[in-house]
Amino acid sequence: PKAVAAPQPKPAPAPAPAPGIEADKFYRIKSTTVGNYMAIRDENANTHGHVYGADFNADDKDQIFSFIPVEGEENNYYVVSLAGKYISEQGTGYGWNVNYTEDASQALKLTFVPVEGAELQYTIKCYNSSKLAECYFKYEYVGASGKYHPYNDAAESAAEVWALEEVVVAPEPEPLEVVGYTPAEAVEKLETITVTFS
Repeated sequence: PKAVAAPQPKPAPAPAPAPGIEADKFYRIKSTTVGNYMAIRDENANTHGHVYGADFNADDKDQIFSFIPVEGEENNYYVVSLAGKYISEQGTGYGWNVNYTEDASQALKLTFVPVEGAELQYTIKCYNSSKLAECYFKYEYVGASGKYHPYNDAAESAAEVWALEEVVVAPEPEPLEVVGYTPAEAVEKLETITVTFS
């Protein structure tokens, strides 16, 4: 009789990839070495605000950001505050500012490089810095401000690892519609109320 090959075991399914950044979601950006979060501070309504580390605060909307993909460029994003302001380059250094023109042309284009085996953890590179052609973000304590700041002048070996924590943002409530009635119309809208006395 013809020999029949023994059935071979099916290979184990490949592990599902870690979920990545989603453009329709919001996140906090956390330093994995220090444990605090990027936040917008020192705001000037007419020009800009700075971005640096702050302790977690569930009510702090200035710790919440979204990510707009750069068309045609894998893993490249513009980072935008909850108020719709783009992250831009600090004029006097290598840090992050918030650009109050709401204009992507002045925004930093950031590349989020996934950390292997870690869900929603990345190193961040900048490709359109006015100072450096390609650079990683480190996280450095500045004595003058007493804060940690992100600076985009680091080698890959000195890059900070950033964790994204998804935030559920409730939609803004719909404005109430105020309808005016003439006295006659108001009478027509009233329900008949029956009151029974015992």
